[in-house]
This record gives sequence, C-alpha cells and structure tokens, in this order.
Amino acid sequence: MAPETGNMPDAFVDQVRQTPKNVRTILEAAGSGLDEVVKINAYVTDLTRFQEFNEVYKEFFTHDPPARTTVGISLLGFLVEIACIAAVPEAG
Repeated sequence: MAPETGNMPDAFVDQVRQTPKNVRTILEAAGSGLDEVVKINAYVTDLTRFQEFNEVYKEFFTHDPPARTTVGISLLGFLVEIACIAAVPEAG
C-alpha cells in the first residue's frame, strides 16, 4: 500500500513498484536498506507476468541482486508480495 493514501495501486506493474518501495521504507527505519538484502521471497499471482515483474525488480536491485525465490500464489487483495532477509550494519 502507498503510505500516503493507504491504498494499493490497481495495475500489476504499479504494485510491483510499490512493494519494494515499502520494503525499503521498513528497512531504512531499522537502520538497513535494499543494499543489505541477502534473500528475497517474491510471491506473484500471475507468473505469466514474470518478465514485467523482473524488469521493475531490476530498478531496485541494480547490481549484485540478492538471492531470490519467486513463487506463483493466490493472494488476497494484492498481485505481488515480497518478504526479505537483510543485514543491519553495526553502528560505529
């Protein structure tokens, strides 16, 4: 969901783009970021759109992308979901 509106965009590509933005916001609040992600599990309702998913995904993980599993699944109200594991660098 877009934090500003509380709504998730309707279009597939827009949902794919919003999801890593949300992940980035959560990671940054924890003192980490997308560069610290080591593993992603991506859940997509329509794997025939994998190429579209992958093109948007590359916008957020431009070099040395983390390990990823992409699974076709039925989601309630969403077209894509992402879960990740990320390191949190030590302060100092």
